[in-house]
Amino acid sequence: MPDTRLKIPLEIRASYFFGDNVIIRTYYRYYTDDWSLKAHTSDLEIPVKLTQAFSLSPFYRYYTQTGTKYFKPYGEHTPADEYWTSSYGCVIFYDKIILSLFLINFNNFTSHEGNARQHKKLETVVSPHYTFFFRFFR
Repeated sequence: MPDTRLKIPLEIRASYFFGDNVIIRTYYRYYTDDWSLKAHTSDLEIPVKLTQAFSLSPFYRYYTQTGTKYFKPYGEHTPADEYWTSSYGCVIFYDKIILSLFLINFNNFTSHEGNARQHKKLETVVSPHYTFFFRFFR
């Protein structure tokens, strides 16, 4: 493989707020390099705050890339090839992910038992968020 590689990523993000409970987050990334790899990534996330402690965050990602000019499957390269790779990280690829996140914020649960010093000590031990992932395959 060549000793150098010029990588150029360009991205844009935008968020739109619907009141206090719903956000639409979008993201787009374009990537290119001098090995002829080109990639597009787009995301859409819509977090919804159900209560002060619970949120649901559906998420969709689409990714596609072209292969590099140096890629061929194993055994198909010839001695005339100046550079070559059989790494499938450099091949034509696309993926779609649909994901739903369920977030629990334990900082919004209050305890009325014990004194304030005990409660503050408990907050430093307990992780403030738990996230549950649900991935849907097509």
